[in-house]
Order: sequence, then C-alpha cells, then structure tokens
Amino acid sequence: MRPLAWAKFMNQYGYKPIIITRNWDRTITTEDDVHFPSGKRIKHEIKDGYEVYYVPFKGTIEHRLINHIGRIKGASWLFSKIQKTFGHFFIFHPYRNFYKFARKYIEKENIDFVIVTVPPFDLLKIGYKLNKATGVKWIADYRDEWHTSEIKTIISKGYSGFIGKIKQLFSPDTIENEKNWLKSSSCFTTVTPLGVSRMSKFLNIPGNYIPNGFFKNEFDTVEPVQLFDVFTITYAGWLYESQQIEVLIQAIKNLHKKDRLIKVRLLFVGGNSFRGMSDRISKLSVGIEHLVEMTDRVSRKDSIAIQKRSHLLLLCSHVDSKSIPSSKLYEYIALRKPVLVCPGDFGIINETIEKMQNGFICRSVEEAESSLSSIMNEISEKGIINISFNENLRDSFSRENQTKSICEVLDSI
Repeated sequence: MRPLAWAKFMNQYGYKPIIITRNWDRTITTEDDVHFPSGKRIKHEIKDGYEVYYVPFKGTIEHRLINHIGRIKGASWLFSKIQKTFGHFFIFHPYRNFYKFARKYIEKENIDFVIVTVPPFDLLKIGYKLNKATGVKWIADYRDEWHTSEIKTIISKGYSGFIGKIKQLFSPDTIENEKNWLKSSSCFTTVTPLGVSRMSKFLNIPGNYIPNGFFKNEFDTVEPVQLFDVFTITYAGWLYESQQIEVLIQAIKNLHKKDRLIKVRLLFVGGNSFRGMSDRISKLSVGIEHLVEMTDRVSRKDSIAIQKRSHLLLLCSHVDSKSIPSSKLYEYIALRKPVLVCPGDFGIINETIEKMQNGFICRSVEEAESSLSSIMNEISEKGIINISFNENLRDSFSRENQTKSICEVLDSI
C-alpha cells in the first residue's frame, strides 16, 4: 500500500513516480501462491500522475520446480534443499527480471531516485546492483526490520576471507549482506522511531521515521452499518507464531467456564488461507470451538465491511517486541473502531492507542478477562462501546501525509 500511496500523491510534491512491480496474474488463495511464477510479458499502464510496469515474476526455484513437475510425494524436501542451496544466486533470483528491466529503464530515462520497499528483503540486492550499474541514488524503505528485528533469529556468525566469501554465497540471509547492500544507499526509512534508532546504529547510515497509514477516501466513504448480533472480536489477516493470541483465547475460555451461555465470537478474517494458522487456532480453542470462527480469503472491501460490523478489532503484539506495528493498527484507526490490544507491546502499539484514546490494552489473561467482562456489560446496557477518539492524530496517519514525508526525504538528498 505504501508504493500505491506514493504513486497517487507524489506528483503533488514535484515527483513523477514510475512503479515497477511483479505480475499478479496468478490467483492468490494461500500465502504459498505468491512464490509461484506469474506472467509471461511486461504490462504497462498509464495512470493519472504515474505509470506502472508489471514485470513477469520468475518465482523461487522450489516453486518453479513444483510449477513444472508438480508436487511429487517425497520430493518437497529435495526442492526445499535446492532452494536453500542455490535460491539466492542472482541467476536464480526471483526478482532478476526487475533488475534487468529497471536497469534498462534507468539508463534510458532521466531517473533521479529509486525506492526499494521491503520485505521481501532480497529486493535490497536489486537496489544495490542498480546503484552499482547506473550510479542512481536509492533509498531502502523497510516496512519491517530484517536483522535488527526483535523477532528475527540471527544464525549468521560473520564471514571473512576467501572461505567466508564462498560460505556467504550459500548463506545469503546474513548480517553482512544487509550491511553491504545498504552501504550504497542514500538512507533508509522505516515504520517506528525505535526501528530508526536501532537500524541507524546497525547499518551506520541515516534513517527516517515514516509510519504506515491509510487512504482517507477508502474509509471516510464507508456507510454506517449495523453491528453483528453477537459480540464479535475480529482479527484480519495473518497471525504470526510470535503473536501471543494465547492470552485472549485463555481469557475467553475462563469466561466460558464461568458462563457456558456466554455470547462472544472471536473471528479471524482470512485465517484459513494462511498455512498453519488454522491448526494453531484450532488446538488453542479446544473447548470453545463454537466461539471461534475463521474465514477463507476475502476481498479487501469485504474485510473492511466485516471489521466495520465488529464490536472490537484485535491487535496482538509479538513476544518481547516494542517496534512492530502491524498495518492493521492504522486500518483500525481509520475505521474509528474500538481496539483491543491483547497483549500490549509496551511500545509503538500501546503508545499509538493511548494517544488515539480508542482502545483497551491488556497485559495478561486476567486483565483481558476483566476488560472483556466490562465491555460486554457496557454493550448489554448501552448497546455500544463508548470511546474517545483523537481525530487530529487520525488524520496525521493518512497516506497523503506519509507521502509528503517521504518526498521531504527525497528533497533532502
């Protein structure tokens, strides 16, 4: 969504954006589908104020093999091994077509800057190689941190000398690669102040805080809808293993034990499309299966409609993390809905919700249980959840405002 915002609004600040993205012809029903090849030829679209080039996506070696050979019993391990061993050689790079097309375009046209937005983090190599080949200035835009991430398990122990260089070829997910690729960048941007501080020290280059946001017209035009009949807590999208959903589920179990007729629904929108998520939630929800629901992948429009009808929207922090704000945080703010943060992160999520005055922050099962009881009593008595709402802060998270910020970064280079 960040590149789409740049495309729509950068021309207001004197920049003409050219978007180079992958082909998306392949139907995406599960998270695994994004790794398969898609598209045969470059598509070019001219929009109001920007252009888009859709470049064929090569796919990973593993998924190219599956695409051509099919899923063979017993071969998945071999395909995965091939991917890990050879997958990051540039000749097999899934985004190699990006580099080839972008290099020709930069050499032909008058391009001032390249912005590479990640993840996937191997795209950083594209920015590095474009700078090396053409001298173009480039910025790395991190929607998530990589080796400085609080939930990143770092295996790399450092490489040096000739033998080390050979090892690095076969172990591309290393600290050295991130540092080396970023040396050629003008600066980076990321989504939290703590991330800027941590990454600046790690990469030894300047960084800028540009949070995620929302398109105002997408939410301000949503018509008021009737809430679900049953008290509904909704989580939209992928739930990572590091996100502590156990806290809320245990709180609901405790309430159910006290009142078997409790009317509450915990809804995971799109959860069935994410590998492993459905099994995890099913195992955690034993005994309250009738209170937990998961849907297949739905359109963005339908997802927003479901969230609008929900009583509470759920944010679930990562273990020991203070600087991982899901894009859902800003979507929830855009919807002007009450938010349940369970558990809180003592960082960017807590701080934002406290400033917005639009939610409830729980640190434990006991606090979650108490908050839910109070909320359900309030709904029973008044029919709604009363919250304050910081409208001025909400507007500051618009995509228009964030585009202005990144254009100011470009102006300073």
